[in-house]
Amino acid sequence: MGKVKIKEFAQVITGGTPSTTKPEYWEGGEIPWLNSGELNQKIVTKSRNFITEIGLDKCSARLMPIDTVLIALTGSTTGVVGYLTFEACANQSVTGILPSTKHDPKYLYYFLNSIRSKVLNDAYGGAQPHISQAYVKDLEIPLPSLSTQKTITTKLDKAQEIISYNKQLLEKYDQLTQSLFIDMFGDPVRNEKGWEKVKLGELGRFKNGLNYSKSDNGNVDFGNWGGLNEITRYPEVAVNHSPSEYSFGGVSSVFYKNTKASEYRKGFQFTQSLTNRNYRNRTSLRYSSGMNSNGWAFTLMGARRWAQEGIQEGTFYDSYGAYVGIEKKFNDNHTVTFNAIGAPQRRSTASPSTQEVYDLRGVHYNAYWGYQDGERRSERVKKGFQPLFQLQDFWKINDKSTLWTSLSYQFGKDRGSRLDWQNVSNPSPAYYRKLPSYYKDKINAALALDPNADVSNLVEAYNVRLSEWQ
Repeated sequence: MGKVKIKEFAQVITGGTPSTTKPEYWEGGEIPWLNSGELNQKIVTKSRNFITEIGLDKCSARLMPIDTVLIALTGSTTGVVGYLTFEACANQSVTGILPSTKHDPKYLYYFLNSIRSKVLNDAYGGAQPHISQAYVKDLEIPLPSLSTQKTITTKLDKAQEIISYNKQLLEKYDQLTQSLFIDMFGDPVRNEKGWEKVKLGELGRFKNGLNYSKSDNGNVDFGNWGGLNEITRYPEVAVNHSPSEYSFGGVSSVFYKNTKASEYRKGFQFTQSLTNRNYRNRTSLRYSSGMNSNGWAFTLMGARRWAQEGIQEGTFYDSYGAYVGIEKKFNDNHTVTFNAIGAPQRRSTASPSTQEVYDLRGVHYNAYWGYQDGERRSERVKKGFQPLFQLQDFWKINDKSTLWTSLSYQFGKDRGSRLDWQNVSNPSPAYYRKLPSYYKDKINAALALDPNADVSNLVEAYNVRLSEWQ
């Protein structure tokens, strides 16, 4: 069975947006008008926005019939597919594939859902991915006979019903589990049964037998050995309350990292990595001598991770890591080890965003940076350097008894910056009062109270905010 381009069997149209400066295009409107975010419903059953007949006539949007298959063209929703269950129009970020006599719309909906990863790979635009109407028209799909399409659709509908039913069961089981937990242990917030409270981090992150949870908040700062993947990569894990050789189990499990110098493969290991995460580059070099004839083993490692700009816009990353391990074996039952680990770092962080911000500027938008006197600056910069030193004595007394004696010392600082303000409004561009929706909600509220209210100032403010984000 060959593949057929969508444009060869169906009409494809793209929506439009009536002018927001014309209240008569919006006030009292009854025609559903969709944006790309509403395709996340999958089976689209409702619309948040409505326009008037005049608004529809004065823009490029067209009314799409029931059973239209919708696909988002831009932003974080690129490639999301929806199935229309009522007549509606949409904005320019949505294209619609109208029903025809040659295809079953539900079959097309299921197929396009199955190839979203391909659509995202084909999208262009970097942080703001985008596909075009022409791209959708040229998508090739297998198109069996209409009866075969309907048979496939019927089976997939039944499978979807089972999936939905199982989701409902899981939700009920989750509610039952919570109810049983509260019945047995009481409300964990009120703690009316007086259970002892322990920070999760206190239950188990160990390096050579020592717990590295912070004493002030119980957290484990993995940045203390950041970049030293070849040294700390393979922990021994005791899940939840499973028994561990190194500690009592707990709800957060036990992760034991062995950093004895003799445990690493003898020789050199050089690693160069490229990635699209917080950092873009990673370089490391490790050397291990193995245990020599005099009972000595040495392991050294250095690493760097860096990015002028990470995957989130306006972020940077600069981190070093170093490890020195020395082990002395006195006999088969007695060894002493010394470890030194340090990882100075300086990096900026990205802001959290609402769905509105994602729709306007994409998932990689970051409100925490800008330019000051021509210099690129970030308001959220984290700096840290907390080296740690360990000295351990491992003595196997007999077949039933082993004594580990450990001494550890750590010092340093972990600092972070942020922008402060006094007696002025929040300067963040993502502050809710600076988003278009703030004024849109005010417009809707005013018109709900008085359909004849003058909202021209609010409409002007809405357009100003919208233009600032485009």
